[in-house]
Amino acid sequence: MSRTNRTLVLCVLVTIALTFGATPALAAPVTWQSVNVVLHDETPSPVLLVSGELPKGAKLPAEGVLAAPTGLQLSWIGEVLGGPMEQDPAVTPKVTKTADGDVYAFTVTKGPRAQLELTAPSAVTAEGPQRKAALAWTAPQDLPLVTMQIRVPSNSQIGEATKGAALKPGPTGFQYYERTIENVKAGDKLELAVAFTPPAGAQASGAAAAPAGAPASAPASSSDTLVLAIVIGVLVVVGVALAISVRRKMAEREAIATEARPERKAAASASSSSKRSAGKRGSQPEPEPEPAKRKAPVALVAAGVAVALVVVVLFAVNAGTKPVAAGGKITTQIAQIDQCTSTTFPLNVPGGTKIEDVAEKLFDTLRSENGVGLVTVYTEGQPRIEIGFCESNNTEANLQQVLTPTGFIAGGPLGGAAAPPSEEPTVAKLSSDGKSQTLEVDPSSGSFVPARLEAKAGVPLEISFVAKGGGCATEAIFPDLGATQSFKDGPAKLDLGKLKPGQYAFNCSMGHQSGVLVVE
Repeated sequence: MSRTNRTLVLCVLVTIALTFGATPALAAPVTWQSVNVVLHDETPSPVLLVSGELPKGAKLPAEGVLAAPTGLQLSWIGEVLGGPMEQDPAVTPKVTKTADGDVYAFTVTKGPRAQLELTAPSAVTAEGPQRKAALAWTAPQDLPLVTMQIRVPSNSQIGEATKGAALKPGPTGFQYYERTIENVKAGDKLELAVAFTPPAGAQASGAAAAPAGAPASAPASSSDTLVLAIVIGVLVVVGVALAISVRRKMAEREAIATEARPERKAAASASSSSKRSAGKRGSQPEPEPEPAKRKAPVALVAAGVAVALVVVVLFAVNAGTKPVAAGGKITTQIAQIDQCTSTTFPLNVPGGTKIEDVAEKLFDTLRSENGVGLVTVYTEGQPRIEIGFCESNNTEANLQQVLTPTGFIAGGPLGGAAAPPSEEPTVAKLSSDGKSQTLEVDPSSGSFVPARLEAKAGVPLEISFVAKGGGCATEAIFPDLGATQSFKDGPAKLDLGKLKPGQYAFNCSMGHQSGVLVVE
């Protein structure tokens, strides 16, 4: 083979190698910043939602993969843009079936989020009044963060549970049993299971949740109320002007009729006299015409009714959005949405500033945000704001970014095991013989005070809840220890025995109040 031919063959081989070697690199899937795996017990069959969020600043288009257990029927897969559901583009995935599950590969072109929606008929089972939900998922790639959730009715009695999981607030009438796992490796098998008994009269299977990207109800903002008031006000002014015009015309007609009465009376008198002188069969005098009766100004009445309706409408709109203060908290409903999660931020209230003014400022700031539902500012203990929102339309990071310029946000979100940053930890008191130790917690304010506890390892520990619980802090749940203590009727003590070193999170039944026990 000549040198020229050898060179040509070598170039072809190099080109082929580069082409086929580069293809896998170009098609390598991007690593999600986080993945959320959620099970909803719905009618007629449970629904599994698996969503991934790209890292901030990720370049599009990007190749992504999401996984689901084997045998589930795919209902929808696509990108979630955060607007109306019909604007979320579906994608056509390439499905690879493995021993651990089905892997869906697709291209993300428009937004940072993508989601799988599947039916999971065998994920929830019933044994009498008790229901058992089990969620198993295998990671298709290395992931920094995976959150697993099972939605259950509010106030459900929790039985068997997964270690490391805790209850978190959810949409109205529901809460989430949640477990968060960091630094997940490809092939890791993650599980979350819970047995629960819904309260009497509660929905055992919730109404279908809005798919990702479903439009949230428009918030009744102050600008919307102003526009409505202006429109109705213009209609009322027009109605009043019309009523005045009609009333004026009626007055003019009445004046003309009044002026004509003397002439008609004289003419009638002359006619009667002539008839009487004409013969015996003369007619009786004609009766004097009665003055025209004044008719009710119908338009004016209609205008009055319109004004009353305006007052009622404005009162209803204002009542629906006006913050309500009660029980150590101030709440407002930004929009009627099926909120799927919530986040809590500590507040910084400057000296001389009323917490009510701070709350109103924060509420006004959030009214322009999509996907925000019930918002609560807690005024007792550590001031904080809890925001319910739908992850399809908003994110925790975005809410923090929106609220930070107000100057009232004191730090990042409060996690389930984190105590308020300004609170000093309380160290357990050792008995005189060193064979036991005790801690005291006051839940009467609606939160755990203190929320950060410290104790010695290997020494029997007893926690004394010194007062009747307030708000939703009527019991303490230690998921990692399988221990629960109620104090809704008064003071109570919880014996935890000897503990190994570690951090043990605890929370109330609703997941709104939390703390951590550090054992060293």
